[in-house]
Amino acid sequence: MKRCWTSSLGTNRTLGAAMLRAFVLFGALLGIMGCLGSAWAAADEDAVRPLGIGLEGIAYPYPVQFLDLVIEGQAVRMAYMDVLPTGAGNGKTAVLLHGKSFSGNYWETAIRRLTDEGYRVVVPDQIGFGKSSKPDIRYSFDLLAANTKKLLDTLGIRRAAIIGHSFGGMLAVYFARTYPDMLRCWRSKTRLDSKIIAARFRLSLSRRWWRPKWRKRRRAIGLS
Repeated sequence: MKRCWTSSLGTNRTLGAAMLRAFVLFGALLGIMGCLGSAWAAADEDAVRPLGIGLEGIAYPYPVQFLDLVIEGQAVRMAYMDVLPTGAGNGKTAVLLHGKSFSGNYWETAIRRLTDEGYRVVVPDQIGFGKSSKPDIRYSFDLLAANTKKLLDTLGIRRAAIIGHSFGGMLAVYFARTYPDMLRCWRSKTRLDSKIIAARFRLSLSRRWWRPKWRKRRRAIGLS
């Protein structure tokens, strides 16, 4: 009995030492994780900064100006960059229209290239995007095209090459359809011909017209 009791005591002492080492190791691990957590939180604060409703936290490559508009009774501001040629101008203007969920600042490389070639470049942030106002209104391509036209009228621009990317490309189509006299044919890799745009727009309408969901309307006017 005495021998068994001694063996049990030795085992208890071994377990106690092991548990003590485990607690010390666990405490050290918690301390390390706490330090790392503080460092990660500080890094996150530096990496994730609030941009602001008007993208105040994003610097644009060129000075930003604003055009005051009234839409559906609401006073709004349309942001834009108006960049003059770096050298002798060629008397032509290019308008760059950004894509959906983007803003005009990503056109920086294109602006630099065009201004080096003598173009005046106008880059608007459409209402609802970028540094422009974001009112609760009924948005449409026709509205955005009209806003762009007002901007060009304010700047005294009568003709321009309209260049759009993605969402901005569709906006360019609406602009060309509504204001064909303002388009300038730009003979380069980014040529935008008003006749081509109008043809593509008519084709898109014709395809939409013959979809099954328009069958009733076709029958109503005597078409099968």
